[in-house]
Amino acid sequence: MTDHPAFNSAYEQPRPALGAHKARMILDTRLCAKTLFIVAVVLTIVGAFANIVIYQIADTPQAGIARVMSRFDLGHEPSLPAWFSSMVLLLNSAMLILISRAKSASADPFTMHWLALGLIFLGLSIDEAVMFHEMIDKLISFGVSTNGFLLFPWAVVGLGFALVVFFAYYKFLANLPLRFATLFIASGSLFVGGAVGMEFLAGNIIDQYGVASIFHTIVQTIEEGLEMAGSILFFYTLTEYWVWSYGPMGLKTAELGKL
Repeated sequence: MTDHPAFNSAYEQPRPALGAHKARMILDTRLCAKTLFIVAVVLTIVGAFANIVIYQIADTPQAGIARVMSRFDLGHEPSLPAWFSSMVLLLNSAMLILISRAKSASADPFTMHWLALGLIFLGLSIDEAVMFHEMIDKLISFGVSTNGFLLFPWAVVGLGFALVVFFAYYKFLANLPLRFATLFIASGSLFVGGAVGMEFLAGNIIDQYGVASIFHTIVQTIEEGLEMAGSILFFYTLTEYWVWSYGPMGLKTAELGKL
């Protein structure tokens, strides 16, 4: 595949002249993705430490220090890691909807695929903040004994939904350039592997060793780390796809002559 000229020169744009009537701020999308990744690594490390403090160091999970650390714990909501994950998912939703609008202007046959995926990510962002999936757990578990790998039955629903989306988007992926199709699949695998795959394992760990065990801390750290990594890789994929398709991303500022 021959690279689009905009992709090769996206980060080598000349600065606007001082006398220009309008200014355009070019976004360094790769720097944005790197920054998000660094923040995710820090939050994952701090979150794992917070979990250890809550369950291994504090007298009880209700102790003062434990309550403070719960705002940094990977498994508590509301918390800083949960807010960050929700915001990254929201960024992905915005990018997908933005791409769908650009595709609509050119009558692209996959416009609705982009839009539908944007709405899916909007739903994921909301769920990360308000935890609708826990309601699914309660509905499925009502009157039914769940344990072991099925301790969190919502994961079965989540896995089924992920498979439906994958097969529904098979033709969409086949029509993407190989580089972007690969990145789509890689980021999706990381996210689903963390959000759903590790949830099955976490259920079994909790059932055998309890939520306060160090084994659960390890699994939870991997789970949330994979989710954030998948979301950020997808954000990188979408911004790179935009640059490849439409040129560098930027924001138009006010007309300088009117300031």
